[in-house]
Amino acid sequence: MSFTVFALGFRCFFLVAAAFALVAMALWSGAWFGGWTLGAVNPTMWHGHEMLFGFAIAVIAGFLLIAVRNWTGRATAHGGTLAALVACWFAARVLAAWPGAPLGLLAATDLAFDVALLAAVAAPIVRARQWRQAGIIAKLVLLTGANAAFYAGAAGLLQPAAMITALHAALWLVVALVLTIAGRVLPGFIERGVDVRVTITDRPWAARASLAGFLVFFVAELLGDLPRLAAAGAAGVA
Repeated sequence: MSFTVFALGFRCFFLVAAAFALVAMALWSGAWFGGWTLGAVNPTMWHGHEMLFGFAIAVIAGFLLIAVRNWTGRATAHGGTLAALVACWFAARVLAAWPGAPLGLLAATDLAFDVALLAAVAAPIVRARQWRQAGIIAKLVLLTGANAAFYAGAAGLLQPAAMITALHAALWLVVALVLTIAGRVLPGFIERGVDVRVTITDRPWAARASLAGFLVFFVAELLGDLPRLAAAGAAGVA
């Protein structure tokens, strides 16, 4: 497939993410004001899930597919492979909003996209032996697990509260990915954006302290009712 939009991951995924944002807002308005039925879960759960595993994951996919290409010097998904990845994401979004869509089919399609994205990001990192990027892979693995837990809760395999816990976990994992990616790219942006020559170095101890703080915060938030521990972890991240 020679379409320019499928030459690089950010082009197609940023495009579909923007389009989906408009469609999702219209669907949510219909559910909120008009009582529309959306997919196999209640509208509130649909809203939370699609914000994270529909819109946010598409933006993350677009950025990582170009960032990993730049970091490793190796090609990421493009052409027909990239088109198939986008098609899988799109199919999951349609099934998630379609009234009466089988929950099992939706879960299988959505998790297939998560696993395919994980493979597309991890493969060039492993081939280039850039173990520094292992944190990116780990966060995608945890996001896939959170999505699986959401569907398990929706199917009754776990307590219904697992759906809320899964969405909370996904939210903080998205924040963690944003922090990690920002730490990779912001120094270069700053160095190129100022009028003086400057080199910004990453202090390993600060990165480790921030990671430890986030882990404390993450666990405290998921366990619940641990505000002091969560506050301590958030302070460590800051």
